[in-house]
Amino acid sequence: MALNDTDVARIAKLARIELTPDQREHAQAELNGILHLIE
Repeated sequence: MALNDTDVARIAKLARIELTPDQREHAQAELNGILHLIE
């Protein structure tokens, strides 16, 4: 399961944080890495 940009934007909204496009891209890579380890 990989997160896309829309997923990361929704997570950020739920967490009430604002991310720049660069931060969102970095968060997406980090979260996908974590999910890959769990799988």
